[in-house]
Amino acid sequence: MAINWFKKKQTKPEDKEDKTLTENEKGDDQTTVSSGLNDEVAEEITDSGISTDPEPLPLEPKESKGFFKRLKTGLSKTRQLLTTDIDELFSNKGKIDNDLLEELEELLITSDIGVQTAMDLIQSISTRSSSIADAGQLKDALKEKILALLGTKIPPPAPLAVKPHVIMVIGVNGVGKTTTIGKLAAKFAASQKKVLIAAADTFRAAAVEQLVIWADRAGVDIVKHKDKADPAAVAYDA
Repeated sequence: MAINWFKKKQTKPEDKEDKTLTENEKGDDQTTVSSGLNDEVAEEITDSGISTDPEPLPLEPKESKGFFKRLKTGLSKTRQLLTTDIDELFSNKGKIDNDLLEELEELLITSDIGVQTAMDLIQSISTRSSSIADAGQLKDALKEKILALLGTKIPPPAPLAVKPHVIMVIGVNGVGKTTTIGKLAAKFAASQKKVLIAAADTFRAAAVEQLVIWADRAGVDIVKHKDKADPAAVAYDA
């Protein structure tokens, strides 16, 4: 009733000085009360239980984009391997044998460890299998070997001598091929090298479009064909 009374009150000439509702202040399912109410109207509306203050919108949580946040997210599979998967694997076997080593190698590869690194870790574990009696010792042995690999100094790549120098990037979906190509193109372009990208992944959706974006960012040329084209034809033209 207070709302109806308020609407009638607004139509009277003596109340024209009060700020009336505008179309922008009206919602689909509610009426927003303006801040220009006189004391009598505001008191009656307040007594009726209608709030005159607009309800604040919920704040959306801001996603952290820090380096360590992204690093932690990227290593989630590896962290799960070292905290959960190995416990389950060892509880099913009870000892290190060829079957356990084979399953462990599969776990390492699917946890983004890398094929060559996984093979090195398995080789290290197999030579120490007699001294490993439980899952905790197995994880300690893996951590020790991983830390040793991380501390290994890798020699810088040899300078590009053959022209043209061709780098073919292959791999399953989702491992970062397109991003790696973009980074390599930007690195070589910054070193005053003439770079040409060949978009030979013609069957994955949006693969060519993504490479075009990376080529634009790096300021390099790109050779591309239409979708579902022969990849060998793209390589040939490049």
